[in-house]
Amino acid sequence: MKNWRSILLLVLVFTAGAAAGAFGMRTSMRHATRQAMMHPERSQLVLERTLVRRLELDGHQEAQLHAILTDSRNQLETAYHGLQPQVNAILHSADGQIAALLKPDQLAHYQKFKLQNHPFWRPQGRPAPAPNGKRD
Repeated sequence: MKNWRSILLLVLVFTAGAAAGAFGMRTSMRHATRQAMMHPERSQLVLERTLVRRLELDGHQEAQLHAILTDSRNQLETAYHGLQPQVNAILHSADGQIAALLKPDQLAHYQKFKLQNHPFWRPQGRPAPAPNGKRD
């Protein structure tokens, strides 16, 4: 009987550790992704430093790498800003379709769910309302 309890305790501790690790990794990745999107120039700088160091680039190669990454970042930002209105329209359409199929009590839960869990449903470019209904 003692062995069974010890094994169960070990499994519970292992499971709790795995869950905490998964949650920590998810949180860390969300933060890193958000920072990369909000400050792409910082991400470029980190990438440049890493490549210069690992590939042992000389000064001329480093300057060319900087120009390539800067040009790529500018192109990506242009493409993103051109695509964002389409993405917003698709999300708005899907949101309206989902809302239309829900009953009033379900709709209230859906609205709360979106605010708490899925910020990607909110169109980019405007701040999300705080849970109390006020804007930040």
